[in-house]
Amino acid sequence: MNEIYNQLLGYVEALWRKRWYIALISWILCVPGWIGVVGLADRYESSARIYVDTDNLLSPLLRGISVEGNIGQQVDIMQRTLLSRPNIEKLMRMTDLDLLAKTQAEKDDLYKDIAKRVQISQNQGKNLFSVSFVDPSPEIAQRVAQSLLSIFVESNVGASRTDIDKARQFLDVQIARYEKQLQAAETKLADFKKAHLDVLSRGVSNGGSFQQSLEQARAMRAEIKGQLDDATSRHDSLQQQLKTVPQFLSVDQTPQFIIQNQGEKPLPPQLQSIKQRIDDQQKAIDMMATRFTEQHPDIVAARRQLASMQQQYTETEKHLRDTADAPGGAKSAKATISNSVYEQIQLKMVDYESTITSLQRHLAEVDEQVKRFEELSANAPSVEAELATLNRDYGVFRKNYEELIARREAAKLADAVETTGDKIQFRIIDPPQIPSTPSGPPRLFLMSGVLFGSLAVGLVVAFLMAQLDDTYFSIAGLRDSVALPVLGSVSRILTPGDRRVRTFRTLGFVASIFALLMTYGALAVMLIRQGMS
Repeated sequence: MNEIYNQLLGYVEALWRKRWYIALISWILCVPGWIGVVGLADRYESSARIYVDTDNLLSPLLRGISVEGNIGQQVDIMQRTLLSRPNIEKLMRMTDLDLLAKTQAEKDDLYKDIAKRVQISQNQGKNLFSVSFVDPSPEIAQRVAQSLLSIFVESNVGASRTDIDKARQFLDVQIARYEKQLQAAETKLADFKKAHLDVLSRGVSNGGSFQQSLEQARAMRAEIKGQLDDATSRHDSLQQQLKTVPQFLSVDQTPQFIIQNQGEKPLPPQLQSIKQRIDDQQKAIDMMATRFTEQHPDIVAARRQLASMQQQYTETEKHLRDTADAPGGAKSAKATISNSVYEQIQLKMVDYESTITSLQRHLAEVDEQVKRFEELSANAPSVEAELATLNRDYGVFRKNYEELIARREAAKLADAVETTGDKIQFRIIDPPQIPSTPSGPPRLFLMSGVLFGSLAVGLVVAFLMAQLDDTYFSIAGLRDSVALPVLGSVSRILTPGDRRVRTFRTLGFVASIFALLMTYGALAVMLIRQGMS
């Protein structure tokens, strides 16, 4: 510890011996440095504060209706792009600073210089901004600050409207494209439905599968075929039974007296009953003809019954005529009449024939249905799959088209809000003023820097000069240097004159440093009084 202490004392003593280097270098550096600081040109700063109000009544009212931009991000982009080259060039034209540059190189240098002297800061909240500019001319500083303020406001409005216009143009193009795709999808879907109307109508209206319809049609065909077989069997049985039943019967009768009425010959009872049934059947056919066509099964069966009655009438009439022409026929006590059992069997046969015809026609229709359902069942899966694909594509196009329409309307509303609603309001709190006092340079700080820097340089030079000096100032230093024992030392005895000289030198050094500090103080007071600190 003592060694370090002694070493420090040695350094101090060495600096003290070279103290005049400190004073000389300090004066040499301070005088021109202070003169240069005082001679620096004044700089004037004009600043303005602006508040960006992003909270207004329209924002909550239009939430979810119009396009809502990130206002905070817009403000941040404005702040970062304010010093872009287009804005700086616009600023130069607005303040006539571009007239100072003749060549492109001079314009580039002026652009860089202006960008360095513009300061944009955010203080006391994210929406409060300060814009300032420094220039040797206070008028130019105020004009540039005012132009910066105008560009700051206009860049937001212009950028927002430009973005909205671009968005609307993009939406218009996309809507037109999706409209064509939607129309093409609608046409394709309509043509497909027309081409497969039988499949789609069955599947859509009944809501069942064609396999179920096919099974039902097959079951119906089996039922109708059973009914047809049953009706055919009964018809054949009646036909066999009809062969064993006589058509006419011979019965005893008393002589009949026929009274003619005005020359008309009345029909025998046998023919009269058949004639009555024929007339009734014809009336029934005429009634059905008003409701059905000639190909209707009921009319066909009724006409078949009518033909059978007419045939029966003809056969009965022929039989009566043959009986009357036979020898002794007029005097015979036997009479021939129609067999009612035969007639009933024949009528039942006619009914079964009509039923058989109707069942055959129905069976043919069911066979056609079964065949058609078999074809449809084979084609239905592919048709339904293609229909699902077409519906899916159509749904996607329609959904996107409707969303684009809604977004375009939202963009229109956002444009109206941006144009007339003042969604972002700029409030100028402190407008830029022409500064009356310079804001720089910081002469007092620079002068202090020159003073302390000069003293530091003097100390460094004095220390180096002391290190280069080969004089030994102590016995310990000599002993350490030569590594030999020191036998003794001779002290210098100062005379009164030597003491006076040493005192004058010390007072001169102190006076020199004091004069340096006083000069610094006088200049500092002068700068403070002139407002140039």
